Amino acid sequence: MILVHELGHFLAAKAVGIKVEEFSIGMGPKLWSKTSKETQFSIRALPIGGFVRMLGEEDMDIKVKGSFGSKTPWQRFFVVAAGVVMNFILVAIIGYIIGAILGFGYRFPIIGESKPLIGNSEEKPLIVEVSDDSPAALAGVNVNDILLSVDDQEFGSTEAYIEYIGNKKGLEVKLTLGELVSGAEREVVLLPRVEPPEGEGPLGVALSGIWIVKYEGAMKAGSGFFHAINTFVYNVAGFGELIKVSVEEHSIAPLSENVSSPVGVFYYISEAIKIGSPLAILDIISIVGISLVFVNLLPIPSLDGGYLLFLIIEGVSGKRLPGKILQLITQIGMVLLILLLIVLVFKDLIQFQVLCRLFKLYCN
Repeated sequence: MILVHELGHFLAAKAVGIKVEEFSIGMGPKLWSKTSKETQFSIRALPIGGFVRMLGEEDMDIKVKGSFGSKTPWQRFFVVAAGVVMNFILVAIIGYIIGAILGFGYRFPIIGESKPLIGNSEEKPLIVEVSDDSPAALAGVNVNDILLSVDDQEFGSTEAYIEYIGNKKGLEVKLTLGELVSGAEREVVLLPRVEPPEGEGPLGVALSGIWIVKYEGAMKAGSGFFHAINTFVYNVAGFGELIKVSVEEHSIAPLSENVSSPVGVFYYISEAIKIGSPLAILDIISIVGISLVFVNLLPIPSLDGGYLLFLIIEGVSGKRLPGKILQLITQIGMVLLILLLIVLVFKDLIQFQVLCRLFKLYCN
């Protein structure tokens, strides 16, 4: 994802005639470098990002031929925006692959009142817990099974499924289930309990809601891009919901626990690899990719979104922010981001028990 992002900046810079001095993957000390024509290509020690250093990028007052500052605001906008555009295109390509495997049906967790913008959306119950020795457990129902129908009947909400099963206590019911990752379907028959233990329902499962989004007919042609758009909206809605909960609870915990550093990203990818399903890996890469798009578009100095905001202001007003002031603002933003990254890395090391796994330590 980082390579694709930086490649977008690189290709756009070359397209408008800006000299690229260095193309780097990673940060910190150089591990390897090679110069080709006017650009040095390098790999650095810390795998936490990358950069494309263009002539005059750090001093916008430099306006010699081939410099970043010599270009119009909209040419510079094109170069800065190209990174997130490339990430978005990659997510769309992955979306086409996922859609082809799953019959152009995509899954999205339900967050608050939000609903996917594009496609035909159906709410289905997702099984998130199965109690031991319950009818569901004995019938082979698993966590991450999607409840597609009961007795060949489909309902419009999770609550409707719960109500129907509640009215069938002591009577056999047939559940049609779909596996969350692969989409494989199967049927099981079980007997809902008349008097379930306290805290358990007739089947012995805990349910959450999930959207199944389908693109049919001509919409299949654009399904990859539609999926990328829906995933982006999902990220925005999720981030907004976390902020809302944090404000309501007067605590930063809901937000901080769900924001990850590269350590957390590597953890989630490794867990997807353990599942052994290419779909799980593609799905997590897709989520990481669109998350990079979202984060990079935040209007924070030193991120693409911060640069884009300054360029929009310049393009509309016709006045450029002095290079030294822009550089100072960017440096302040960079320092704050590095501090935030350090905090998130330590948080992830603790949350995912990384040190315990590496050094075989016992952790509670």
